[in-house]
Amino acid sequence: MGRWRPALVALGLIAVTAACRTSPGAGRAADPIAPVIEEATADGKPRVELLAAGATPRAPLRLTPSAGVRTDADVATVIRGRLDSGHETRVEMAYGWTGSVVDAGNDIRVAGQLDHMSFDGEPAEPLAVAFSYVLSSTGWITEFELDKPEPTPIEAALAESARQALAFLAVFPASPIGVGARWRLEVEVVQNGTPVAMTVTSTLVERDGQRARIRAELAFRSTAEGPVSIEGTGALELLVDVRQAVPTTRLTMTYVGHIAGDEPDTLRGDATMTLTPRR
Repeated sequence: MGRWRPALVALGLIAVTAACRTSPGAGRAADPIAPVIEEATADGKPRVELLAAGATPRAPLRLTPSAGVRTDADVATVIRGRLDSGHETRVEMAYGWTGSVVDAGNDIRVAGQLDHMSFDGEPAEPLAVAFSYVLSSTGWITEFELDKPEPTPIEAALAESARQALAFLAVFPASPIGVGARWRLEVEVVQNGTPVAMTVTSTLVERDGQRARIRAELAFRSTAEGPVSIEGTGALELLVDVRQAVPTTRLTMTYVGHIAGDEPDTLRGDATMTLTPRR
């Protein structure tokens, strides 16, 4: 069973980090409108299609953190899977997340770090993955840099997962929206060498001053043949505080992974991921 563990971890990272890409969407009575394309896919950017503007009052949803704001959070991922050949396994990963806003002009520059990683409850190799990124007020990631010229494989994998997750954690429409607003996100990314197409339909279910609650349904699938291919569905909930650069996140999903090679097999499972700021 041990030889399947790397495949399970790879599938889980593909699924979880591919699925951590979102935008807001529907709630109470919404005013239907013709779909509006907010952004067109280009150079890896997602396409956001506004489906309904939501109830009045409406206002743009914008990130407005101040320089010096710091978010410390705990990230936990649980991946379970069962191979058609009969093997079952479970993987738990956890690590600390720190994000500090270093510049809050037209674009928001954030310095981040991942550390204190554990695998199945046991501390992993010493880990301190530092990175920075630039975030627009609507949630677009425009730059991501790993602050280490020669990272270890696990550091590089985690940094890439963080980059792709951050890129779509909370992307908002440019138009004013109210409770009940819905929009759809479509994007294709390459995760762990596997092209993955993602569709996320999101709903703005609550908005109170500086905070907004967003729920989303997602579907994803590999778009090319390779050693590992995956498809699945999931649900995502975000609690956004516009004064912070990272939202509270909970993801649940199910997936089917197809493993090629001399002994092909199919892995069926589920996963959860939470990012919880420390208070």
